[in-house]
Amino acid sequence: MNDLDFLIDELARMPAPDRNADKTIGYAIGMQEMKSPAGVYYALGSKTFHHVPAFTSSVDAALIVLETAPPVQSYGFTFGPGPRAVINDGEPWEGATPAIALCIAALRRKQQTD
Repeated sequence: MNDLDFLIDELARMPAPDRNADKTIGYAIGMQEMKSPAGVYYALGSKTFHHVPAFTSSVDAALIVLETAPPVQSYGFTFGPGPRAVINDGEPWEGATPAIALCIAALRRKQQTD
């Protein structure tokens, strides 16, 4: 089992959003911690963040993970009991929140394309 497999497995078992997992997801998709005279910030490609995005609780942040797993023609996710997410015509993945489900689907997609 590689690091990405381990992360995906942890996300699938996670009962709620987790800030430590957010940081781990960030590093898995290439986010870097940077230092400047103004303090610490995080960079992912040309995007910069004052804080690690809340990948496991925010669908908007989870879409950043999705951007690292091209090509994506379509995606979807559900709210309610058993939130699920799917990318293109792939397998649906379940998570404790729609954001976690979307992260799992995106990381699985990233595995397939890397």
